[in-house]
Amino acid sequence: MKLAAGMLCASLLAGCGGGGGGDNSAVIDANYQLNGTVVDGYLVGAKVCLDLNTNWVCDAGEPFATTGTGGRYKLDISPLRYWETYDKLIIAEVGPEVKDEATGKTLREQGQSGYVLAARGSVKPVLTPITTLQIAKQMSEGASYGEQIYVDAVTALLKDSGMSFSKVDYFDSSESFTVTERALAQRTGRVLAAALSATQARLKSEVATVYGASSEGLGARAAGLLTIALSATRASNAAETEADQLTRINQQVLSTALNSDTEKLLRKPVSTLDAATALATIGSGFYDSSLVGSTPRSLLTLATQGGGGAFAATSLQYRSSAWARDATYQSQGAAGYHLIYSYRNLKDPNTMESAVVNSLTPVWFKDGLVLKEKFSDAMGSPVRQVQILMRDAQDLPFAAVPALSTATGNFGTGHKVYQIRRKALVDEYAFDSVASFFTSLAAFKASPRTCYAGVCWSITKSASEFDIAFEGTMKFTTTSSNGSLDLGEAKFVETTLGNVRLFVMTSIPVGVQNRSAFWSAKDGRYPVFADFDNKLWVGHYAPSGTIWTSDWLLSRTELNAALTAMSLTPVAP
Repeated sequence: MKLAAGMLCASLLAGCGGGGGGDNSAVIDANYQLNGTVVDGYLVGAKVCLDLNTNWVCDAGEPFATTGTGGRYKLDISPLRYWETYDKLIIAEVGPEVKDEATGKTLREQGQSGYVLAARGSVKPVLTPITTLQIAKQMSEGASYGEQIYVDAVTALLKDSGMSFSKVDYFDSSESFTVTERALAQRTGRVLAAALSATQARLKSEVATVYGASSEGLGARAAGLLTIALSATRASNAAETEADQLTRINQQVLSTALNSDTEKLLRKPVSTLDAATALATIGSGFYDSSLVGSTPRSLLTLATQGGGGAFAATSLQYRSSAWARDATYQSQGAAGYHLIYSYRNLKDPNTMESAVVNSLTPVWFKDGLVLKEKFSDAMGSPVRQVQILMRDAQDLPFAAVPALSTATGNFGTGHKVYQIRRKALVDEYAFDSVASFFTSLAAFKASPRTCYAGVCWSITKSASEFDIAFEGTMKFTTTSSNGSLDLGEAKFVETTLGNVRLFVMTSIPVGVQNRSAFWSAKDGRYPVFADFDNKLWVGHYAPSGTIWTSDWLLSRTELNAALTAMSLTPVAP
């Protein structure tokens, strides 16, 4: 990739870096030039480049320019033409001495140390904090769903967070904005830029062995952490100040623990297995080791039947120096699934129908070149797109997978780690476990105070309909015996779908999500409760287009290598 950059540089008539601040005097054919803007306020003095090796750094040999007045730049990309950059990355290195025209101050004077902005190539690339989150999301997920999927995902996230999702220059008076829309877009840019700067500084400080000497991938990781934080926190009310909003987001970023070994793993390229290979791989089985260090030690096995079929989860517990099946396991579909969904009536497209599907297990299957997961063949029944992501773990410490932090030694030759990524293709309410704290939704709502999974809660206001105006509220506290700590207020709605009454969480305090995986909505899906079979079931609501990714998964080979390093008996075939 470096060679390609050098060859490109050598072919430039005006020389690499020949276009600064929009004032380049060289005459360049418009087809070989990008004329864009760098925005968070217009940024003057930022270095913009065509990132040929996609490492989020302007390397020697890559065409670059420096922004001038109005954040404008002219980037000579010859011999490439502008339409040949549509699949390439444009980045801006925004350092501490870059000046923000909106404030008249440098980033340093505003208490910021710098960040990286990014966008895809076009004839007029506009780089903003919003476009940066969209690009980083796509790259971290392997980009195999197509760019628009990730643009839509970040758009939905920003909208849900009460932020603007505009991709255009929101300081340009010629762009069509209302006064309110423009103000929101500019505030969103300021908040995200400040959060990017704080997150990037944290990475360089706390994971110095990875990012201290090299900034490769730093901007992408900062944007990725910020996206995770936005997924896990929402404004407490519409009157939240800009300063409070930034503080809340930065606090959520800080709640994500950083591990240098894991950061090294995350920097590894992501491969997406084709459908046939994915089916063969999952057919051999994966192991989720997230509870291998708990008491009692346990593993979750995930596998399909043969070359495609029922996808089953089984729990193993470590007893008497051996792994044995846990018959009490009651989550992740061990008790079956109930799915509630809506679909459009084929005879009357203006009418929506609702239905409930009961299934023992989902089925994985190939649909052309795409791998999918379904629960039923019934009309409109939820179908998910499924992918298996793979990273090379060779020579990395076992501790790169957080669950294996007590294992000494490194992964061996050819060792890989995996993740399963799902995308909801329709809105779905998927219930996969039975609650142990109550037997009915009525009892759940009537209880004055309930404690489970590390937190306690009580309903302080009832909800009546699936409408923001009728939201109910729940107060969360800790379970401390020395006086409980207030964790904040959550919100929920109630609705009826398919003759089933649903209790759907719409916001959950950051402190609650950080303390309890049961209440987490960090993957974009919110907890939901309903009655089935005279039991209270727990699941998740995933709007169409929601993408979520599993924890790190291992094949038996990698798992047994780690178990041996932990002085535990390997898992038998």
